[in-house]
Amino acid sequence: MTQGRVGVLVQTPTQGVHTHVGTTVFNNFTREYPFELNLAQEFQSDLSERLVSAGLEPVLIDDATLAGIDKHVVGLRDDEWAIVDQVEAIGDVQAQHRLDALVRVWPLGRHVVATECSNLGCTDRYADGAGLYTRGLLVMLQSMAVPGVDFEVILFDPLLKVSSYEPLRNIEGFGRGATLIDDFKRPEDLKSLNDAELQAVREAIAARMKALAEAIAVGLTTIPE
Repeated sequence: MTQGRVGVLVQTPTQGVHTHVGTTVFNNFTREYPFELNLAQEFQSDLSERLVSAGLEPVLIDDATLAGIDKHVVGLRDDEWAIVDQVEAIGDVQAQHRLDALVRVWPLGRHVVATECSNLGCTDRYADGAGLYTRGLLVMLQSMAVPGVDFEVILFDPLLKVSSYEPLRNIEGFGRGATLIDDFKRPEDLKSLNDAELQAVREAIAARMKALAEAIAVGLTTIPE
């Protein structure tokens, strides 16, 4: 895709949540912070710049019906891509804005961010939203950033789920995972993060969102034949 109009509809979590999984369930806790992540506008701006640089025209979409869809709407049906849900909403938005493609980003609530395996089997670990996920084991502590979003990139003619191909395929589930935060020291008080620690979490999530914006722009300009 070397030219065309790309709809951009972005919703991101607004508040950060710290989810901690300790050595035992008695050490587990979740705490919400009155700390605004404010990543939607930053992501939209970054993605728009990258799309323009690639020769595409970004179109910011404000549609309540489409914004209310918190799942993927394009999937395989008999080995062909098809809109599997909310056909009318997608079609209306495409026609109204004359879109050639659409980028959707939406927030996740409680979701799996890691899977731990041992000789006894595997256990899924959950975060209660975007923010910080920490895993404590005795005196060790892992600190990870959780974007807390999912996304989908759709080409309309021919219908194609771009996010199922490289380079987006490897990053598609990124919002459901957690990534170690570089140089993040163990908080002085694990149950009461300070402003500097919260800012470090936000910066780590913003970096992941920036990587997503870059991958989307590359994906739309390297669509498989």
